[in-house]
Amino acid sequence: MNTILTIDNGNTNPHVGFFERSSLTETAPFQDLKSLNLSLKKSCQNNSHVKAIISDVGNKKKLHEKLSSLNFEIESTFISEIRKSDSFLGMPIFYSETLGDDRLCQAYLAWKTNPKSSVAIIDCGTFTTIDYITEQGFLGGYIFPGPQTYLDSFQKGSNLPIMELQKSSMEEESLDTKQVPQSTEDAILGSLSVFHQGVLTFIKEKLTPDKIILTGGKASNLLPHLLQEGFLKKCLDYRPTFIHEALFQILQDYEAQ
Repeated sequence: MNTILTIDNGNTNPHVGFFERSSLTETAPFQDLKSLNLSLKKSCQNNSHVKAIISDVGNKKKLHEKLSSLNFEIESTFISEIRKSDSFLGMPIFYSETLGDDRLCQAYLAWKTNPKSSVAIIDCGTFTTIDYITEQGFLGGYIFPGPQTYLDSFQKGSNLPIMELQKSSMEEESLDTKQVPQSTEDAILGSLSVFHQGVLTFIKEKLTPDKIILTGGKASNLLPHLLQEGFLKKCLDYRPTFIHEALFQILQDYEAQ
């Protein structure tokens, strides 16, 4: 029996998924090698073979250092080995070669599992990406600042406060949207709320997807805004581990070729 690792080497918080048969049993940060080796030992104790499929948009040097520090011999497949300039496992790509592995992988799973529908994938992390997929393939997308990245941008003003996302996500919800902000903190948090609402209005009025997949480490910050919109809520699919599901499916399809 094989253990399959799905590794998302992202910009800020690389993480690993553990699959037994076809089920995701655990996700773990890729930073703490001691804990990761313990998880591997637990997961792989009855397995003769460990495979990994890797989406790599982060620090490549650190990635290879971490892989070499694991206490198991791992057969690794990188998305860069599979992708082509204009297609990916049969999915047409209308995008330049600068497209990140993570966006490509998630677009593929959306395309494969929704063959007759249009899908918008919102991946909310360090940056928020919105990608658009139809039966024609991956048509392209947009990149916005993620919630914390947006708040961090205010540090360019020397007298503006430092705003943390965990605090802001609660305070933002408590703001009266009909009340004009009357403090600097509320002005910043209110602008984040307006920013989110503007992004969602754009999706609703311009893309009009049949389905929205919401994922990413900061997705919970955007989720309340989606749930307030009738149209968006109706077509919403909240999938926090979508990148791991996508990587696992890609490995299956790639090996079946």
